[in-house]
Amino acid sequence: MDTYNSEISRDNFQPDDWEKIYVLVRYWRSDMEFYLEDLQFLKKLVKKYSIWINQSNNSEEVNKMSAELQDIFKHGKELKQKMEAHQSNLTELRKEKSINTGATVWNEHEALEHEVADFVKHFRAHRRKVFKVSEKVMDSENLSI
Repeated sequence: MDTYNSEISRDNFQPDDWEKIYVLVRYWRSDMEFYLEDLQFLKKLVKKYSIWINQSNNSEEVNKMSAELQDIFKHGKELKQKMEAHQSNLTELRKEKSINTGATVWNEHEALEHEVADFVKHFRAHRRKVFKVSEKVMDSENLSI
C-alpha cells in the first residue's frame, strides 16, 4: 500500500514536486486500468459459474458477490476519471511551477491518495472473496474445472 503514498509533503514541497506528483498519479492510473481489467475477468468468472448453480443459497451468495463486483468496478471507473481530472490540474501547475497556487490541487491529491488506497484494499478483499466463494460453490455443487 505504500506505493500509493507519496513521499512529498506540504512541509518540504518544492515547485518541481508537481512533476513527481504527476508521475505518481500516472502510475495510479496504470494500476487502476489493471484493476478494472481484473474486475472484468472476475465478473466473467462469476457469471460463468452462476449458470451451473442449483442450490439457492449459493445462487444468492453469487448474485450478491456479482453486484458487489459491479459496484467496485463502477467506483474504479469514477476514480480513474478523478485521476484524469487531477492530472489535468497538475499539468497546469507544472507549467506555473508555483507552490502557492496549488493548495486546492494539493488537497485534491491527498483526498485522491486516500481514496485510491481504500479502493485497493477493498478490491483485494473482494478478489479474495470471489475465489473463496467460487471454491465453496464448486465444492457444494460438485463442480470441477
